[in-house]
Amino acid sequence: MPIGCFLSGGIDSATIAAKMQALSPNKVKTFSIGFEEDAFNEAPQAKKIATHLGTDHHETIITTAESLDMAKDAHTAYDEPFSDSSQIPTLLVSKTARQHVTVALSGDGGDEVFGGYNRYRAVQKLWPLISKMPPFLKVGAKNMILLLSPLLNHNFSKSALQANGNLKETLQKMAHVFCSDSIEDFYYKLTSHKIPLTHLPLPHLKPEQRFSHLEPFEHFQYWDLIDYLPNDILTKVDRASMHTGLEARVPLLDHRIVERAWQLPTNTKLRHGESKWLLRQILEKHVPKSIYSGPKRGFATPLSTWLKGPLKKWAEEIIHTDNSFVDKEKAIKIWQQHQTDRHDYGTQIWTVISFNLWHQNHM
Repeated sequence: MPIGCFLSGGIDSATIAAKMQALSPNKVKTFSIGFEEDAFNEAPQAKKIATHLGTDHHETIITTAESLDMAKDAHTAYDEPFSDSSQIPTLLVSKTARQHVTVALSGDGGDEVFGGYNRYRAVQKLWPLISKMPPFLKVGAKNMILLLSPLLNHNFSKSALQANGNLKETLQKMAHVFCSDSIEDFYYKLTSHKIPLTHLPLPHLKPEQRFSHLEPFEHFQYWDLIDYLPNDILTKVDRASMHTGLEARVPLLDHRIVERAWQLPTNTKLRHGESKWLLRQILEKHVPKSIYSGPKRGFATPLSTWLKGPLKKWAEEIIHTDNSFVDKEKAIKIWQQHQTDRHDYGTQIWTVISFNLWHQNHM
């Protein structure tokens, strides 16, 4: 059975590819996706890793012209509303891999098991401070940030976040984070795109009694493992791969690895501000740090840019679709604000598009 490996250029997939190649007498087939937009393009880094390991590497670049067809195709793979825009490159890399192999290994699960997300740094640095702040000081910090955020120069905002977001809106979100009154609330505000949504019940954030002793860092891992990982990451990979006839497997979620990693102290995962410390030590036995080190992109797509360019006409028609479940006026408002380049509502718009398309096709 032909087996290959997704290679994004990150630590997780690089570790999988390195171990596969070390154990194989033949060149392992690796597959990566890139974008024309440099800020989102991990393909060069993936290629460097593949070259160093000596794999049989296959690279596909999503051009701006192809983005519309890819966006349309992405929604056909999911029988429920799903709006993680990384479904687009995941679907394409699965299609590419299926032309060469029937099974592909993926590095998914590494962030949750070994502490890779930026929110793990946040809970280590900020929660000890926020949890001890009196309410009046929390409100003061929130108001100060909200007061300053509109004064930020927009061009500086885009530059500071390397075109991946809007600094003003990030600061506005952080302002609400400062008012977190529990570790559950802190997690929710860090991971939500809309602040606040206090009317929604959050039963999944109440850990079982046997997990009540966990450190804040471990609470975050627990919630990611039981919610975000299965309901977003694994759903995305499973649907996209099976849609193309490819079997995807996630070795970092082997129960023996998860169980052992859970027993390890926090400083083997986050050490001196460096995430996934243990995985880095393993990877450095095969790949020099100078090759794999780089900014974490998390398989992000230039969706916000596409919605102002190649996807604009198609997306605008869908946003204007009548739907009893979606407030059309609000959807149009955020669409118009996004087009002004003063706001980045790409995630929210993609959510509305995903739901409206699902509703049209299945209801």
